[in-house]
Amino acid sequence: MSAGPTPRRCRAAFLFGASLVSVAVLTSRAGAGGFSIQAAFSGAAAPVSLFPGGRLQLQESPAAPATAPSGRGRYALSMGLSALVPGTGEIVSGHFWNGIPLLAADVATWIGYFHYEDEGDQWKETYEQFADQHWTEAKWQDDLRQTTYYDTLSPYHCNCSPPYIPREEDTREYYENLGKYEHFFPGWDDWQSPSYDPENPANHRRQYVDMRIASNDNYDNADALLGVAAATRILSVIQSFWLVRRDSHRESLSIEPMTFRGAGSGLRLKWSF
Repeated sequence: MSAGPTPRRCRAAFLFGASLVSVAVLTSRAGAGGFSIQAAFSGAAAPVSLFPGGRLQLQESPAAPATAPSGRGRYALSMGLSALVPGTGEIVSGHFWNGIPLLAADVATWIGYFHYEDEGDQWKETYEQFADQHWTEAKWQDDLRQTTYYDTLSPYHCNCSPPYIPREEDTREYYENLGKYEHFFPGWDDWQSPSYDPENPANHRRQYVDMRIASNDNYDNADALLGVAAATRILSVIQSFWLVRRDSHRESLSIEPMTFRGAGSGLRLKWSF
């Protein structure tokens, strides 16, 4: 059993870093240009317009607000906000209903995270106080004589692995080992040899282990929600990229009457996207 939030926070930092990297990568690939496809019918020679300026054009080109950033700035703003707070990038780019669900999910995620963090901390404080009350090094040294682990030549007279580590040297290891390894059981104030049952729910060692399990379960739930928070950010960054790209795309279809020297007349279609 591991106690303490440090490994979880390291993983969270990695996942948040991944979301920020995705912003940089996608922004660097964002471009304002489109593609052009032309098709000419009734000939293959150099075309000449029959009616210069006479063109039927169907075009979809959403107008951006005058104050909105242009080019890659639109991507950077929207995706950067999404990486910080999911949904905000969609909202500032004009897609309110795309952003609100992600924003609400992120708020709920953080409420759950802080709840489980607080529960884990409370259980941690409870089991440490319980151990301080019911386990002592002095009793452990005295009753260790009744076990096969007793050895006058070993540190703390205990031929055991892992060895005893005082609380002053490593708090996390100290509290983990008290309930985990058999050679530390004689330190519990209700330990008696040879009738002691470490799994009896009435025994202090078993009660202590259950408290640690409750603490670690809450920390694990908080850890899972950190993963959800990071995943929500990555999803929001990708969605913001797609929405901004869709809005900035210029889609147009133009039809122009043309004449082809030596091949008659026809139409030229131009589709830009």
